[in-house]
Amino acid sequence: MSTQNLVNELPLAPVVAPTPAGGWARVKSALSFVDRELSFVKGLSAFTVLSSIVVGYFQYVSTYQEKVKAVGEAQIADAEKTYSDVSTEFAKAITLQQYLFFNYRDALKANTDGDEHALEAVNARAIFAQYDELRTNLRETIDLLARKVETNLDWASDTARDPARAGRVGADPMSRIALGGYNFDCDKYMPDFKDGNAIAMLPVPVALLSENPTATPLVIDWYSAKHQLLALYYCFEGDHNRIKAARAWAAKTTIDDKAKANFRASIAQIGDSFDREALRLEAFLTLAAREIEKIQVKFRPRGWYCHIPVLREIVDGLTGKCSPIRTAQIGSTS
Repeated sequence: MSTQNLVNELPLAPVVAPTPAGGWARVKSALSFVDRELSFVKGLSAFTVLSSIVVGYFQYVSTYQEKVKAVGEAQIADAEKTYSDVSTEFAKAITLQQYLFFNYRDALKANTDGDEHALEAVNARAIFAQYDELRTNLRETIDLLARKVETNLDWASDTARDPARAGRVGADPMSRIALGGYNFDCDKYMPDFKDGNAIAMLPVPVALLSENPTATPLVIDWYSAKHQLLALYYCFEGDHNRIKAARAWAAKTTIDDKAKANFRASIAQIGDSFDREALRLEAFLTLAAREIEKIQVKFRPRGWYCHIPVLREIVDGLTGKCSPIRTAQIGSTS
């Protein structure tokens, strides 16, 4: 019999299907794999492990501090630019507005308002176009300016504010429209930083209450640069209307006798209003400058305890003093 025939005659071994591993077997297999992959750790000394943790920690702190520095420089630059842009625009517009008033007042006193070659008329007509352009630009951009002031000054200077928990959108009802709806009195309400007077509560007008029975008083916080700016603009517009006769005279348009008489009768009141307008601008500048200082303070180097592992986390968890910027993900805003 040939060798091939002998092989063919041999009985075949039974094929046994592999038994699926049980749960415990799979766990042991996984543990064995982890043990093999991490076996190098067994050869490390306690000093090596500890030093690696410390080095990693200080690398993290160093990276965070670099991020803090970059954010701080950006926030301070934005705050200073907002302060400069807003204050310059309002200072120019208010100054030209007052020049128009003073020139027309002086022309009436000297009885030269009908003389186009009089010094007062020449001065007023030289600045009218610039004033009209500035006032129009403010009217177009006031809402955006208010948001920039809120973001770059009010929010940035609030050391307790966490953007990740900023709250719902639209929580502040203060606006130039709200000031008109609540009949804000520019002669009565002035910025005040004294304790107990820093908040002004505007009562709900009867007409507004009839339309909205749930309406509540409008709160004006004089420690808010946004609130101050909106009040400043609202009163600037009021003074703009008060000098309508002066604007018409500077623009070489017709002025009726009644408008001229009303202007003469209200010269003292308009002068007082302009004094308050200057005080409002000064109050805004003072508060805005203080808020820029607060932003600078927020990013100053922290105490020694913010550089010690574990202690840093404990202090920061209790007070937040070691993390001037937050890296938490944004959560619910409801």
